[in-house]
Amino acid sequence: MDIALDLTREALLVAAKVALPLLAVALLAGLLVSMLQSATQVHEPVLTLVPKLAAVGLAALLLLPWIVSVVADFATRAVGVLGGRL
Repeated sequence: MDIALDLTREALLVAAKVALPLLAVALLAGLLVSMLQSATQVHEPVLTLVPKLAAVGLAALLLLPWIVSVVADFATRAVGVLGGRL
């Protein structure tokens, strides 16, 4: 039972660790676009979506090797722990 709880806790931490940089990029892009929209008085919904998608997509591409490394390390540890119990 402790193994399942430890793996679940670690999985949630890995998910947060992987998602946090992408969420931060989306937040910063949203803030910048909002400031630009406030300054120019142009409030078009598409103008908020496209820059955020582009920023998060670029960040995901740049962070992909790190994300794969973090998830692969977790999967290796999880299989090692579960493999010893089966």
